[in-house]
Amino acid sequence: VPGIVGGTSGAAPTWAAAIVQANAGTACQANGRVGFLNNALYKAARSSYPTNFWDVTSGNNSVYATGYTAAAGYDEVTGLGSPRGAALSTALCAAQGTAATGASTFHPLSSPKRLLDTRNGTGWGLSSIPTTKPLVAGGTAPVKIEGAGGIPSSGVTAVVLNLTVTGTTGAGSLIAWADGTSKPSTSNLNWTGASQTIAASATVKVADDGVVDLYTSSTTHLIADVQGYYTSGTSGSKYTPLTPARLLDTRSKVGISTTSKISNAVLSLKVRGHGGVPTGATAAVLNLTATQTVGGGYLEAYPEGATRPTASNVNWSATGTTIPNLVVVPIGSDGNVSIYVHGTSHVIADVSGYFSTSGPTYDTGTPLRLLDARQTTAPRAGAPLALQA
Repeated sequence: VPGIVGGTSGAAPTWAAAIVQANAGTACQANGRVGFLNNALYKAARSSYPTNFWDVTSGNNSVYATGYTAAAGYDEVTGLGSPRGAALSTALCAAQGTAATGASTFHPLSSPKRLLDTRNGTGWGLSSIPTTKPLVAGGTAPVKIEGAGGIPSSGVTAVVLNLTVTGTTGAGSLIAWADGTSKPSTSNLNWTGASQTIAASATVKVADDGVVDLYTSSTTHLIADVQGYYTSGTSGSKYTPLTPARLLDTRSKVGISTTSKISNAVLSLKVRGHGGVPTGATAAVLNLTATQTVGGGYLEAYPEGATRPTASNVNWSATGTTIPNLVVVPIGSDGNVSIYVHGTSHVIADVSGYFSTSGPTYDTGTPLRLLDARQTTAPRAGAPLALQA
């Protein structure tokens, strides 16, 4: 007797059959079995949605007057829709290709560009996802890298992102990785409680589709600002590491003539010719720290002489905190970097490397945990830890 089958009773056998057919097809025979579906499905939707999916735009899943209604594109009732068998099978198998690798050179941006902000809908991969809501626990935000924010539309091997969580709902972690590849077990950013704003810099491999995925283990708003990118070839700058050197410490008159905290002001940081940075350097890698903060605030680093950006590098939300973050910032034509202090805080800046026309190229890699002191005997206070690179 004919009847209606819905929910997982209908979806599970449908998708199981579709993947069996895909794995048996010529595309998967050449590139490998489909494997973990989530990344590949959303990649197929971004690349050519009408080709790979039937869009279900009517109906609902209301039960006792509650539920969701289907709409164009992604929705909470039908997800991405129903599969177009042959086309989607080819797309899923093609997605098993690997991300770009190899020697790369760096291209700093003159000003950080915002690629994602879940507070106002900036940069979501699928326009019909609810864009002004926080990313839910266990959720993944696909962020388009190539072709966005002044980045080339192809050839990008890695990107330098400043990642920020704000409005956190509890302790959690964030993981960034190349779309279409396996999610690593290492985190890029961690926070310890609710109502926090925490930022961290991350260099992330970029896959062939030009997308980076961001996963959060607890519900939070998420911001991603790009500071620069790597491409294959030799047209960009090369990185030279330095023994870390302190260029600025407002607590002790290093790089400044006062020991007062800085309030809503711009600091001029001399970089070229200081701490081992040569006169030909184009960008510097700085570890910025806000300490002995008063209330909430943030730091912004940018090349001196340029317009101050709208993207922050270090954020704090309470009095008496110490918050560091790594920043890649172009050096102004006068050899200096500007640091804007919004709020009140002491500021520390340590240089750990620079970019110029000479030096080694960069090779992208998969994140790998080299040290976890929680799984070893607790180190003595003040004792060094040896890290095998």
